[in-house]
Amino acid sequence: MNSEKLINEINQLLSILRSQIELSGSLNLLSINVHCENFYRDLLNELYDLKLINSNFSEQNSASIDLLDLNSKIAYQITSDSSLEKARHTVSKYIEHGINTKVDTLIILNISQKKNHREQYIGEGDYKFDVKNNIIDHRDIIKKINDLDIDKLQKIHTIVNKFINPTWILPTSNNPTQKFSSIHRLLEGISDIEHIIEAKALDVLPYTIEQKIDHNNLFLYKKYLPKFQNFSWIIQSQIELLEQNGQPTISNKLYKYIDDKFMHFSLNKLTPDYLVHHICENIKIDLENNKILSITLDDIAYVPYVVFYVFSKCKIFEKPPC
Repeated sequence: MNSEKLINEINQLLSILRSQIELSGSLNLLSINVHCENFYRDLLNELYDLKLINSNFSEQNSASIDLLDLNSKIAYQITSDSSLEKARHTVSKYIEHGINTKVDTLIILNISQKKNHREQYIGEGDYKFDVKNNIIDHRDIIKKINDLDIDKLQKIHTIVNKFINPTWILPTSNNPTQKFSSIHRLLEGISDIEHIIEAKALDVLPYTIEQKIDHNNLFLYKKYLPKFQNFSWIIQSQIELLEQNGQPTISNKLYKYIDDKFMHFSLNKLTPDYLVHHICENIKIDLENNKILSITLDDIAYVPYVVFYVFSKCKIFEKPPC
C-alpha cells in the first residue's frame, strides 16, 4: 500500500471517529471518550516517539491530565469539550496539583474539533498556557501524519485500524460495508429528490435524546433507541463524505426534505409513532419513484434510521421544556 492510500485511509477513519464522538455527545453518551484515551495514547506514542501512559490512576491526576510521559516531560488532556472554560479549568487544576513542576508542556487534544479562541494565553501566576499552539485536534494530527515516511505510516495505519475499524464501533453485523453503501445511496437519493433548501440555525440541545423521546411520546424510538443510535455515526460519516465530494448542502437538503414531510403529516393529528411511520413510508415512495439512482429495497430499508438521525438533530418534533 502506497503512502497516499495509507494517509487517505487514516484520515477517513479519524473522521469517522470524530463523527461518532460528536454524535455520542449530542446523544449524551460519553463512554466513547474513555476508549479514545487509550487510542490516542498509542497513536501519540508512535507519532511523536513518546512513552505516554494513561495517568487516570488517581483522582488527583484525572482532574487535569489523561496521558503523561515524565521522561519527555509532556502531558496531554483528551477531551471532547472545546470551550475556553474547559481549557481554563484544565490549566487551573494542572497548576493546583503541581503537575506543571513535573512536566514542561501541557497539550489539550480535542477529539471533536477545536475552536479558534481570541486569547493567546491563559494561566495563573508565572505559568502561561499557549492557547493557539497547545490546543490541537485531528487536523493537526493529520498534518503531522502527512510528513511521515512509509514505515511510520504503516505503523500508524495499524494502530488506527485496530481502534477505529467499524467492527469496533458497529453493533454485530453480517455485512457492515453494505450498511455504508446503502446509507450513502440513500442520502444521495434524498438529495436528488429535494433541490430547494433553506438554511436553519444550529440547535443547541440542553437535554438528552431520551427526554425528547419521552416528551413526544415516541414509544418506538424509546424501545429501540440503542439500535437507532448505533446507525447515527454511519449516517454522519456518509454526510461528511458527500459534503467533501461535491454536495456541500446535503445536510440542509436532508433536514428540509424530512421537515417538510413532518409538517405535512402533522396536520393529520396522528399519534407520534404513526406520524413517523407515515413519514418513512412516504419517503420510501419518493425513492422508489426516483429512477436516477439505483437504490435497492435493501437501501430503502434504512429510511427509519435516517429519519431518527434528523430527529436527534432536533429538526423535527418538539423540544422538551428546558
